[in-house]
Amino acid sequence: MGERADRSPHWRRVNSWQVVLLYGLLVSSSFTVAGMEFFTILLMGLALGMWLQGRPPRALPLWLTAPFVLLVLWALIVMLANPQPLRTLSHMASEYRVFAPFAILPALSLVRPRRALATYGIGMALWALYGVVQYQFGVDWFRTGADKLIRPFAGTGSFHAMGYFTHHLTFAGDGEPQP
Repeated sequence: MGERADRSPHWRRVNSWQVVLLYGLLVSSSFTVAGMEFFTILLMGLALGMWLQGRPPRALPLWLTAPFVLLVLWALIVMLANPQPLRTLSHMASEYRVFAPFAILPALSLVRPRRALATYGIGMALWALYGVVQYQFGVDWFRTGADKLIRPFAGTGSFHAMGYFTHHLTFAGDGEPQP
């Protein structure tokens, strides 16, 4: 089976997908929650698929995985100690992210740490640059016409973006602008 993996195209190798999804997670985590969720879910699905095929992801040192195992065990103990464990379990359904480290850490072991940090830093720098431009000049490249949510901010000559999408990019807070 090892020979077959060596002859398969690069895009069909699981490790290649882990790396691509990890870099997507790093770039999207600097700005978009939806992108971060998307890449996390894909990484977790890929890891689950590897486990189901009997090929668990690369083994990690115990000191790295132990805190996450303890966290999951603690969550299960709390759930069982609750008088209504099934209700607690249903409330925990949206907290699937507690298992994310078991998919992200093996992917992190496949990349160079400096390159991963540089990718994250470049993503952050690009969004910060967009935020500075938006704050100073009032541009909103992600919306058109009447949908633009840029307003003057507190008579300062600067601008503020309203709404959940870009309000944090303008460095001016998220409340209503002062008259």
